[in-house]
Amino acid sequence: MITLPPAALGFFKKWWPVLAVAALFGVLLTLAYCKGESAGSQGEIVKQQDREIETQRDLNTANEKAASTRVDQATLSAQQEKELTDALQATDDPDRQRALRGCIILQQQGRDTADLPACR
Repeated sequence: MITLPPAALGFFKKWWPVLAVAALFGVLLTLAYCKGESAGSQGEIVKQQDREIETQRDLNTANEKAASTRVDQATLSAQQEKELTDALQATDDPDRQRALRGCIILQQQGRDTADLPACR
């Protein structure tokens, strides 16, 4: 057993409530600091997850737009191909077919063919 000198015993008997409150305050302050550190790291994790979710939303939106564009382009391509095939089947003359093919391609590209005699 440890024996303390009488001066130390007198000091502890007189100041023990203050020392107990100081120790309790130190423990509470340490716990609050650790909880704050934990909350800070949790907040950073939540922010990172929010950024990842936003990135996934943007990626999904881009993929949906790309898919829609591909469908639209495939539909347009099929329509243009049918238009060309129908025009070429309307005549048996190879020279006229060649001229029609050129005219239809120019029209599909958005060019004005009104001034071209072969396209009238």
